[in-house]
Amino acid sequence: MKYRTRLVLTGLCCASLAQTVLATGNGWLETWAYRTADTPNSFSNMIQVRYYQPFAIPAASDGWQGMMRLDSSLVANSGPAFPGESGNQFRAGNTRLTLWANTPAIAPDLHASGGFRVSAPGGTNPNYSSAQWIAGPQVGTTWAPKGTGVFTDFSPLARYMMGFSAISSQVTQLKRGLELYPTIGLRFSERITARLWDENGIGLNTNNGTWFLPIDGYATYTFNPHWAASVGGAKRLTNTSQYDWMGYGRIVYKF
Repeated sequence: MKYRTRLVLTGLCCASLAQTVLATGNGWLETWAYRTADTPNSFSNMIQVRYYQPFAIPAASDGWQGMMRLDSSLVANSGPAFPGESGNQFRAGNTRLTLWANTPAIAPDLHASGGFRVSAPGGTNPNYSSAQWIAGPQVGTTWAPKGTGVFTDFSPLARYMMGFSAISSQVTQLKRGLELYPTIGLRFSERITARLWDENGIGLNTNNGTWFLPIDGYATYTFNPHWAASVGGAKRLTNTSQYDWMGYGRIVYKF
């Protein structure tokens, strides 16, 4: 099966890099760094490595495309919200496996996707990982019309994650949550692109009915067919949990 030169990526990577990757069928590696303010005086630092790999779907007709994402992280916390933490001692965070399939065109310039994610805890301390196993399905679409100027695509994705096995007595409630990513892609030049609500989406805690709404975006500069870098951030718009603000960046290497 030939790989399409246009990727239905459902908001997981910048469009320009993804198109190049699927044209060759190669995977790529991303290294992310985050600085998050949980409260005004408490901070979390995280380093996360992600590996993406396209794959053929056995017995599927031409136009179907499988994708895998594997990521793991290290986390360090500091501040009053994390008593006893020094801020320079990194501990294992969650490790996640995401598999999904992109469909052939279901309408002009419109593709769909479906898959699932499994998140494994990296330890028993809920300050660093979820301290519970979490899994759930995801569905998405990508609308990428031609000749629309700066706008490249609208790629909404929805994922529902459910905790099912706690590994720590500190966990008093299994997670239940809806994640919504109303991702918008923009292209300012051949080398500079941007994504909105691609990295941090809207969340609904279905255990208590609380919504979390951030504004999120990052810009990517592509140096050459193998290397790219991004910088971005997020700020909450609702006075609810998760975080106050976040700054992040990534380096991408395409094999």
